[in-house]
Amino acid sequence: MAPSGGLALRFEGPAHLLDLLRRRFAAWPPAPGAADAAALRIAVSDLEDGVEPAPARLPQIGLNGPRLTLNGPGLCASADLATGKASAAVAGPQAEALLDYLARVLTALLLDQAGGLLLHGAGLVRAGRGLLLLGPSGTGKTTAARNAAGAIVLNDDLVALLPAADGAWQLLATPFSNPTQVAPVPGQAPLTGVLRLRQAAAPELRPLSRGQALAELAGAVPVLVADGGRLPALMARLNGLVAVTPVLSWASGTARTIGRSSMPG
Repeated sequence: MAPSGGLALRFEGPAHLLDLLRRRFAAWPPAPGAADAAALRIAVSDLEDGVEPAPARLPQIGLNGPRLTLNGPGLCASADLATGKASAAVAGPQAEALLDYLARVLTALLLDQAGGLLLHGAGLVRAGRGLLLLGPSGTGKTTAARNAAGAIVLNDDLVALLPAADGAWQLLATPFSNPTQVAPVPGQAPLTGVLRLRQAAAPELRPLSRGQALAELAGAVPVLVADGGRLPALMARLNGLVAVTPVLSWASGTARTIGRSSMPG
């Protein structure tokens, strides 16, 4: 699978596990040549009887430089980005969801390695311009995405950013979603603005200070914060993003309709 920007993941293993991935990402067929150009190859297998991963409600992330470990009920995984190889053993009724989770974590690391970011947010495209919506769960990202007249929803939960040749940023779709969310659509567009959604009775659109913008963006970055050694480079990257992209606070009342005037840029 090629989650974003050509950063392909190649899964290898028994047919019944690969079928879970095919079903999960049926709308995202591999790009031509993606298998040969895969940035990371993952050998998947069934978790052996008697091998128990460390207890955790969600897989526990261990991250140290290019090395990753994931341990939780039904999942044992490790990866080394320096060699481009990973392995994962899964078991139980949540095997499909656990493989999806593994793909999300690995995608975050590949994007980081490429100078980009995986962000918890919604990505919209209108007239060739990309808009990123941020906010904690419950602030209305999915509702805003559904009500964005004339816009393509790349994803309303996890989106990717990659640096562009002109010093700006490119907003890209990812294939990750949940049944209650808007189905993601493959695509990308230049990022022209970031909106931090918030609940308010009256409509308001105002710029955020650099400090506020950095805090909101940093709070939307998954996985990377598990490794303190990555934080200086992450903050430098976010500083570069804020320097070239307007970041605004937006409240539109309960309707959560994004009109054309709400699209910065």
